[in-house]
Amino acid sequence: MTEIIDRERPHLCVIQLLLPLIELSRQRGALPEKLLAGTKLCYQSLGEETLLISQAQFDTVIQNALKLNNTELSFVFGTYLVQTMSAYRGQLLCHSKNLQQLLRLLVLHQMECFASLTAHRLCEDNKHYYFVGFAISEPPFSVQRFYIETFASLVCGFLRWRFPMLKLELRFPFAKPEHIEQYQSHLHAEYSFGHHDFALVIDRHALQLAQIGTLSNLIPRLRIPVHRAHQFGFVQYVEWQLRRNNRLSLEDLAQILAISQATLKRKLKQHNTSLVEIKDRILRQQAIVRLELGQNTERVANALEFSDLSNFRRAFKRWTGVTPSFMKNRIG
Repeated sequence: MTEIIDRERPHLCVIQLLLPLIELSRQRGALPEKLLAGTKLCYQSLGEETLLISQAQFDTVIQNALKLNNTELSFVFGTYLVQTMSAYRGQLLCHSKNLQQLLRLLVLHQMECFASLTAHRLCEDNKHYYFVGFAISEPPFSVQRFYIETFASLVCGFLRWRFPMLKLELRFPFAKPEHIEQYQSHLHAEYSFGHHDFALVIDRHALQLAQIGTLSNLIPRLRIPVHRAHQFGFVQYVEWQLRRNNRLSLEDLAQILAISQATLKRKLKQHNTSLVEIKDRILRQQAIVRLELGQNTERVANALEFSDLSNFRRAFKRWTGVTPSFMKNRIG
């Protein structure tokens, strides 16, 4: 059974995510009432263990926190999430025998570990590219940056703890920030700015790196029951279908989702994206990786099923703002 979560559906645990974010913001002088403005949530009622909130509500709290000039909050929040990996999924990740098994577990339990984000892997030559995007909806740019910084802090903190020998490259989809000292303090990895997508890049051989201090025999005892519904974020599910078949039309996807074309178009707009944007992102990521690894423009165009080279050049410039040859020269 496939279960699709949209931005208005409550699914995020308040105690695991919202309360820590509020308390970390309070330590920096923010008032809970201001953080919760526009969410229809009451601070006094947030202690209920079963209380869930929607992606839209959580994004609103992040926006409110950013208005209060919490420049370091995203990195501190990521560090907090590393330090509190003691629940069921944390044990699952901490006892995987190597990085490859850990990544497989993250894919399987993505909605429980970090529901707001999703990742897609592209494997070319000896490198693995993990493009990280938004699972449920595309938030405003400032919120996107908060999630990316939080995730980068979480990843670097976890890897420094459990895989200290791993070399990781982080590629951020925005310009070099003014407060670069936060990156220098919290991210123990190579990183660069100005890319079109957020990506993690690692060498293939690193997948076999053993995790420090594991009890791998625990893994079989920590599996989730097989009857659990397979959950997807709304944007994640549409993108997954398109990665399987990039020729799917709006009509095709509407039939898969058992809704009308008008409803699908409206839902895509509500989640701040469109069918064209998702298709472009998929092709852009593949094209840039192939060009980076030295493939010529004609070969890349053929791999992406463009029948005409000039059409590929025009599409690539629309995706990135530059031509394929310019991108190859810049990469080189």
